[in-house]
Amino acid sequence: MSPPDDAPAVLQGDAEVARPGTADAQSDPLWYKDAVIYQLHVKAFFDANNDGVGDFEGLTRKLDYLQDLGVTALWLLPFYPSPLRDDGYDIADYKNIHPAYGRMADFKAFVREAHRRGLRIITELVVNTQKNTKKTRLTTQIRNISAVAAMTTVPKVVAPTMSLTSSHRLDMRLDP
Repeated sequence: MSPPDDAPAVLQGDAEVARPGTADAQSDPLWYKDAVIYQLHVKAFFDANNDGVGDFEGLTRKLDYLQDLGVTALWLLPFYPSPLRDDGYDIADYKNIHPAYGRMADFKAFVREAHRRGLRIITELVVNTQKNTKKTRLTTQIRNISAVAAMTTVPKVVAPTMSLTSSHRLDMRLDP
C-alpha cells in the first residue's frame, strides 16, 4: 500500500531510513527516536511449558510475531529472582533469572534471537530495592540512602525520614 499523492514527504532528497537488523540501525545513537517499543512482563506474555507462567522460551517463540507487528525494541519488566511481593521490583539477585521464567540459557537464547532479528532489548534498572531478609541488609540500605541524601545538593538542609512501611518495603521521604 502506498501513501496518497498529497501525503507530505517524510524523506528529503536521497535520505534513507536505517532498517532494523542492519548495521546502520545498530550503530545509530538516536535509534530510540523512531523506535517502536513494546513493554512486556515475561510472566504474562507466553507460557511455553504450560505451567501457567510466561517464560523466556515462550517469548523467544513469539519474536517473529513481535517483529511482524513492527516492534523494534522490547522493554522487559524485572525478571530477576524475587519473592514477588512487589511484582518483581523487590529484586533478590541481579545476576540471575527468576526460575519461573526459565534458566540463564533461555535468557541468553532469547537475547541472541532478538538481536539476530535486529530487535533491541531494554531492561529496567531497579536500584535500592533488594529483598530485605536480614537486618544487616536493611541497615546497609539505610546507610546508602543516607549517604546519597548527604551528597545531594539541595537549597535547604533536609534530613531523610526512613521507615519500614511493611515487612518488605522501605519508605524514604525528604521532609523539610
